[in-house]
Amino acid sequence: MKKKSFTGFLLLFFSLTMMAQVLPFPEDTIAYNDLFNNRQWVQYDSQGHLHITYTGQSGTAAHTREIYYVTDKTGELETTQITQTTVDSNFSVFTIDDDDNIHLVYIERDGSNNFQLLYRNTVDGDFSDPISITSGTNKGPAYIAWSSDNVVHFVFHSFISGQPDHAYYKSYDLDTETLSAEVQLALSDVGSEHDVRVVTDSSNHAHIILRTGSVWGGQLKYYNNKTGDLQEYVLPVTETIEYPALLIDEQDVVHVIYRLASTKQIWYFTRTAEGVSSEPVAVTPPGIGNPSFYRTIGLDDEGRLYIGYQNSISSAPTGFFLVHGKDGVFAEPILVWNDPQDLYLLRNTTSVTARGNGEVAVLYAPSAVRNDVVVCDIFLKQGNIFAEPEALIEVNPLSLDFGTVEVNSWNEQVVTISNPGFEMLNFSLAFSNNHFFSPTDGPVSVDPQSSVEIPVVFQVEQPGEYTGELTIASNAANNPEVVVELEGVAVMPQLFSLTFIVTDPDHQLVTDAVITLNGEGFPAGNYLFENLEAGQYEYSIEKAGFEAAQGTAVITDEDVTEEVVLQPLTWSVTFIVLDEENQPVTHAIITLNGNENLQGDYLFTGILPGTYAYTISAEGFFTVSDELTVTDEDLEQTVILPVDDTSVHLHESDELKVFPNPASGFVTLTSETVLKEVVIKDMSGRIVQKIPVGDRNVTFSVDALREGYYILQVKTSEGMQQQKIQVSR
Repeated sequence: MKKKSFTGFLLLFFSLTMMAQVLPFPEDTIAYNDLFNNRQWVQYDSQGHLHITYTGQSGTAAHTREIYYVTDKTGELETTQITQTTVDSNFSVFTIDDDDNIHLVYIERDGSNNFQLLYRNTVDGDFSDPISITSGTNKGPAYIAWSSDNVVHFVFHSFISGQPDHAYYKSYDLDTETLSAEVQLALSDVGSEHDVRVVTDSSNHAHIILRTGSVWGGQLKYYNNKTGDLQEYVLPVTETIEYPALLIDEQDVVHVIYRLASTKQIWYFTRTAEGVSSEPVAVTPPGIGNPSFYRTIGLDDEGRLYIGYQNSISSAPTGFFLVHGKDGVFAEPILVWNDPQDLYLLRNTTSVTARGNGEVAVLYAPSAVRNDVVVCDIFLKQGNIFAEPEALIEVNPLSLDFGTVEVNSWNEQVVTISNPGFEMLNFSLAFSNNHFFSPTDGPVSVDPQSSVEIPVVFQVEQPGEYTGELTIASNAANNPEVVVELEGVAVMPQLFSLTFIVTDPDHQLVTDAVITLNGEGFPAGNYLFENLEAGQYEYSIEKAGFEAAQGTAVITDEDVTEEVVLQPLTWSVTFIVLDEENQPVTHAIITLNGNENLQGDYLFTGILPGTYAYTISAEGFFTVSDELTVTDEDLEQTVILPVDDTSVHLHESDELKVFPNPASGFVTLTSETVLKEVVIKDMSGRIVQKIPVGDRNVTFSVDALREGYYILQVKTSEGMQQQKIQVSR
């Protein structure tokens, strides 16, 4: 292949590419969900409507792959799921005939789990039932073309494990509903995309290009059937190539692109209807990475070629790019998108279609991980490549209903003004009457690709139904004057009553409490508040002897009764226990109002005001019983315990008999007087057991006691006696 020297041009080209401008078109979303969406295909029809197909699958589950179709024929992008088979439908490609009917081919597994070509069309409106184009062994991704004799043309690969793959041609006559025989073209391993493609000319001839050899590259071959049968023709390309693609224009000129395997550049040449090929020229300069995944390319009515590609090689600018050119002269690549918010991980396929003079649509598919699921989204940018950047406007919503608002009150809503264009949007606001207004002094402009929120208020002094308009005048190219319809109803405020029921925890009414409502205090015992508007009312309630209560009463559309329980104030009682020499006694046991604390615990909390009986006992002291009164503060109660000197030597008296001593299982006590209680203590004074008696003798078990010495403290009707015993086994 002969190449001209473009050294100076390429250096300038690469420098410009490194600083590539951003495609100044608004962005639409084609697919954004929890699926992996890619392999999109796009084409304009004769009316300028977009038609798109793509594959969507759940995660990496191949059997979930289905084909989806998108069009904007109704003015809005609408999506339809074409296949619903759960058997793996993939690699959709379509063409459009002279009547704007869609002719679609894709591959799908058959009953033997082999991929086969299925064909459908929209000649009767909706997509027809599938027609099987192939059978037998596995088939690879297919390509389709329609000719005006109502024949659809298919090219595809065989895909047989362990055997060489070939490229094939086949056709289907829609009028006779007959399939042609398959024509084997050349050895060609099936790749991940379409390495064999077909177009048809105005005389209904098929033109085919393909890549021979392996998926890593091979020779570029070209065929047509102008002589009746498919014949191969020599092309001006001898190097190893990858990813060929072609289009044909209205003059039957075939436009071919391919990627040079050695430099990863995209190259281009044409072949006229007379069979004359142009000299190949570089579309992209070297050093821009690996431009790839261009599923469709576009050709506008002026013969300008459009190619979208992605590059993910970090040594060069990364992202999705668009390059265009005419007559072999190509402009610098334009950056379409490169994840400005850093939301995506990888870049997948691109597709391009074109019409008119510079009108182009570019689809691109970045992938990410969302919610721990691998997904891929598809976005669209479209516009005219030669148009000057413009300000655009989108207003949402286009009507505001403020509902019912009370007189002298107000309701605020928001209008969002967006500028999807690439020039500054300047605007002004005009209201048709003063019942509606915007309280903001700005902003009055919106940056490109940005939006602002404008508050709008409805407020009136008289009841009635009100309507109005907000007119937004701007420099937007698409809609320089937008009208937002406004409506609202004003009513006199309703008045309600608020009643408080105040009780204590025992459900007894608490009278004469003082209530403060929204910061205003009222006389004690005033529990009824009338003529209140709907709203929230903060209150606090205070009463001597109770904790203050706070809360919020909400009045909406009826009278409200608020029940409030006041918690009584409680206090603590601390006992200070001393002997007769004012020395602390630390081992006493205190019972207050029937509640006994642990030995040595002299603090009682949560005590309501009142008079309470208490008892304090401690070894070696007489028990003290008395009453105390808690009023409105914490109380410290000092108690003097008299020393019990009546039983110091009674253990030597014959009045108390203890046997056996030492003991191993049971101990028996006898006395000439009635035994009331036997307390067993260890040698540290800790109580280990209490035994109530009420008789002159008692027998009890010491099985639970460890071996050692213990003090028996015996309370009789005559006093206290002590006896030392030993437990031994």
